[in-house]
Amino acid sequence: MFTRKYSKSIFVLITLLCVLNSFVAAGKDVKQEYYELRKYLIDSKEKQQVVSTYLEKAFLPALKRMSIDRVGVFTSMDNPEDFSIYVMIPYPTLGVLEKLNDQLTADKDYQSAAADFFARPKKNPAYNRIESRLMKAFAGMPVIEMPKQT
Repeated sequence: MFTRKYSKSIFVLITLLCVLNSFVAAGKDVKQEYYELRKYLIDSKEKQQVVSTYLEKAFLPALKRMSIDRVGVFTSMDNPEDFSIYVMIPYPTLGVLEKLNDQLTADKDYQSAAADFFARPKKNPAYNRIESRLMKAFAGMPVIEMPKQT
């Protein structure tokens, strides 16, 4: 009686555990990425455009030259008074993050493209502050996967 009543449930449970175990085992070959979430705190639409132009023309192309891809740039759609810009940057290792500023300093194309941004007067900065958060990917999803484009 016990065998008939619970045999299907036990079989399904064992199958699910085997599948889950195979996913965990497969994930061990892939190193977990690190993510930096930058939030540029900006107080006007005009300054938001200045930061956006800097990101588009200087920062993102420099990251691409460093083989840092899948960078996300976002703004708030819920609050029209929030002009902040969020940038999500994936790093394969902490070493890549560690070398980022040195590589940007040495990148002549970046320095040239960012010259106007860096030349802004200190009394009128493009942003008030940058908040930065460092995160590590989950073991079960060690790498950000881009969704299919629609």
